[in-house]
Amino acid sequence: MVLHSLVVESLCGIVLAAGMSRRFGEPKQLLVHNNQTLVSRAVDVVTEVTQAMPLVVVQSDQSFESFGVTTMDAVPIVNPNYAQGIGSSIAAAATQIPTSVAGALILAVDQPLITAEDLKTLKHVWLKDTDCPVACRYRDTVGIPAIFPKRLFSELQGLQGDRGAKKILQSEKRLATLTLPTAAFDIDTKDDWKSFTRNKLG
Repeated sequence: MVLHSLVVESLCGIVLAAGMSRRFGEPKQLLVHNNQTLVSRAVDVVTEVTQAMPLVVVQSDQSFESFGVTTMDAVPIVNPNYAQGIGSSIAAAATQIPTSVAGALILAVDQPLITAEDLKTLKHVWLKDTDCPVACRYRDTVGIPAIFPKRLFSELQGLQGDRGAKKILQSEKRLATLTLPTAAFDIDTKDDWKSFTRNKLG
């Protein structure tokens, strides 16, 4: 009975660390805050929730070691089509999700206000119905971080270009949400980064 529970509650992590960073002008993944790169921070935050389950880190053409990621549980994959947009990165990651897990938690590296406690709360909501996706609600919309149940893995694999997983969430008749205003903040420009570091957020 305990083993069955572990299977039902198993959660794979996906950290989106590929991208052009066109508006920022340099790889956002490698920005350092509190002596830690953003990608390393995202990996640590997700790992606290997924624990021993696999964690997939999608990268572009930078070396995995340069990201400052040290956990042995992280599985690096390169998305050769990263320039096409976030949809292609999610699709690339989704092909690496183990068939044994019940859900996938997706987080982007440029959402530095998201904490492990936020993700644990998201997982708590998901555990009430592991067949139902759970998304964060902010600015009158829904988005990542979000948890997708196993039945939606094939749809994640079919994403293309710059269209992310939001369209999948919005098409769901049953969608649980967690109001999380901090999910609306991401590092998109140098001004965003200055605001983040100046106010000592995160």
